[in-house]
Amino acid sequence: MKNLILLVIAISLGVFTYFFQELQDREDYKNEQRKGQILNPEELGEIKGFSLPQVDLIKQGDQFLFPESGELVDERRVEWFMKILAGVKIKRVIPKEQWQNKKREDFFDDEEKKIEFIFHGQSVSFLLGKKLDFDRSFYMEVTTQEKTELVIAFDSGDHEAIYDKSQAHRSDHHYQRILSLINLDKNFFKDHRIFRHWMNKKWSLLELDFTDGRNRDYTINFPEAKTNPAVPNLLSLKNQAVLDLEKKIVSLEAVSFYKGKNSLPPLVKVTVNSTQGEARLEVYPSADPKLKDHHLLKSSLDGHTYVVKSADILVLLAPVQNYWDLRLLRERPSQLGVQFEDRGDLISFKSEDGRFYAEGKKLKPIHESFKGLLDFLRQPASYWSAGSEIRESAVKQFELDWGQGVFFLMIRSGEIVLYHEESTQALIYKIEGSPPIKVMGVDYFYE
Repeated sequence: MKNLILLVIAISLGVFTYFFQELQDREDYKNEQRKGQILNPEELGEIKGFSLPQVDLIKQGDQFLFPESGELVDERRVEWFMKILAGVKIKRVIPKEQWQNKKREDFFDDEEKKIEFIFHGQSVSFLLGKKLDFDRSFYMEVTTQEKTELVIAFDSGDHEAIYDKSQAHRSDHHYQRILSLINLDKNFFKDHRIFRHWMNKKWSLLELDFTDGRNRDYTINFPEAKTNPAVPNLLSLKNQAVLDLEKKIVSLEAVSFYKGKNSLPPLVKVTVNSTQGEARLEVYPSADPKLKDHHLLKSSLDGHTYVVKSADILVLLAPVQNYWDLRLLRERPSQLGVQFEDRGDLISFKSEDGRFYAEGKKLKPIHESFKGLLDFLRQPASYWSAGSEIRESAVKQFELDWGQGVFFLMIRSGEIVLYHEESTQALIYKIEGSPPIKVMGVDYFYE
């Protein structure tokens, strides 16, 4: 009973400490962090827009726009901009009598280094002045509707560059970072995400319909996790590949808008069905030598043509078989029937002490040959095909059966063909040089 009382007292003290000490410490920390900020949202209210020398932005609802065109702004860029600027703090306000009679050039070298914010009912502008010689601080003029103050400010953000620690107190890295914010142009804030118009709420893909002159047309349905044409019965859907495709499509982003002309035909047309509606995309090669590693993408959502990195556009050019698991064996079978022209047997497999063993009913198998064969069969094939004519196009080497019916392992130029006799389906493995597995019966059994 005594221990129970002590436990209750300890818990009570812990709860008291949390609510009356730790939470207060957290609030004090937040207040300390906010202290001296040139931009304090709690004091200034909701932001309605801001201006830089080369760009103006306004806010409508939850989104920023370019006022002259109504185009959406990339909110990620705005968040990054505001995060850096939030690190600028006032070290000291210089009394008016110390600067009003001095030359303005003593503090400012360019009247264009200005950021102006519009808040609900008021505006605030910040003019960046010269950097101080003896530390990382800089002059800044802060102007509101009521007053203008000259302050010494500093960037409290992390130092992101490599620097000499002995000179860190005088480094101009932070000053240059604030200057770079002021010099940002419209291109920096443009939103090049292909589906930016759907980003105002949560959305997900329902179906992609590919029309392609090079590969067979196909559809991927995401809620039902299936393709059309359907996955062959010998295979299965590559679920992770479908999930990766969905992520890549949703986050598809261009480098820039394309303003030129392009006379080349499309490589693929894709209809995108989503919970936000439908969009049609067309992918074109670029004839511009300056865009050698890029493709062009036209979107029906806004009529724009975009420049997209070729590496990012590959998901729209892939065939349906990219989303099929082209492996017949995912695990090592316990038994394997093998039949050559002159010999055959039922082989069982086991592993002991990290070593692989093959055991036959009638013949003595060569362990290394069967291990190499199973390792090969567990690899994904290069592609799938079907049709009885496949049997006539390659030279049969031997037969295999692990419980799914008889497969013919065949060889043709630059390929190994694994042909399923009953369904006439085949998996084709592209090879270079000599086959990576043994193909003769004498290589699988001891005499």
